[in-house]
Amino acid sequence: MVASKGAVKNHPVRNTLPADLPRVETIIEPIENTTDCKIIGEEITEILELEMPKLFVQRFVRPKYIKADGSGILIGDLPTRPIEKRMAARNCWLFWL
Repeated sequence: MVASKGAVKNHPVRNTLPADLPRVETIIEPIENTTDCKIIGEEITEILELEMPKLFVQRFVRPKYIKADGSGILIGDLPTRPIEKRMAARNCWLFWL
């Protein structure tokens, strides 16, 4: 299923991270060649990071491309996390353990 442009996915069990926390943005492009592709949107994933003595939000932006021949969509892979689908990074989990 492809979300329409501008659609926001609602995850009822997830809270958004506070807007006042600083954000560090990383753009992750697909490995494949996107020269002839058209960008159709982006996926944004935010996780909580801890860099003593402060918290910040690591924001991963993954542009989504459609292949020129319409045969598929290309998007970069997210980095692995210690616990999938969690909003806190490895160093946050270690701090709270």
